[in-house]
Amino acid sequence: MRILSLKIGVSNLFAINTGEMRSKLDNMAGEGIGYSEIIKDFPNTLKFTIVERMPIAVLYNRKSNMLTDHTGTVINAKYFKEIIDGLPVITGFAMNNGSFRSNNYGQVELCLKPALALISLVNTDYADLNVKTVNLSLSNRLVVFLNLANGKQIKILLPFYFDIDA
Repeated sequence: MRILSLKIGVSNLFAINTGEMRSKLDNMAGEGIGYSEIIKDFPNTLKFTIVERMPIAVLYNRKSNMLTDHTGTVINAKYFKEIIDGLPVITGFAMNNGSFRSNNYGQVELCLKPALALISLVNTDYADLNVKTVNLSLSNRLVVFLNLANGKQIKILLPFYFDIDA
């Protein structure tokens, strides 16, 4: 209600532009909004459907304020503080514009795709493994630290080919 400047009993349903409202919500990808839909249900109801982005990794380090979802969209961590400790960390990359600024929130970072693909694969197909860190600093190699179900940690150098332009 606050974000869209709506007031119960004051906002006129006929004057509300749902397209503008949806656009405003969809532009909040960095705040965790993945998809929104707004429908007028006359005579006096607005129905909202909001699907949030679910982070799957922390960017740079555990104290970072940036997360990413499976698409590589950068999300502000302040909305997901309670789950950060359980997420893997992706390091060794540079943002599209070279450095972090708050305007990176909501941007898609294609360079994260190899790490995100690996994390998604491990999360869905290998329940006995837990990705702790993926480092992208080596050309055509992922440096992956995994925790095994028995408590041991292993380091893997995984070759890959990735072309952002492809």
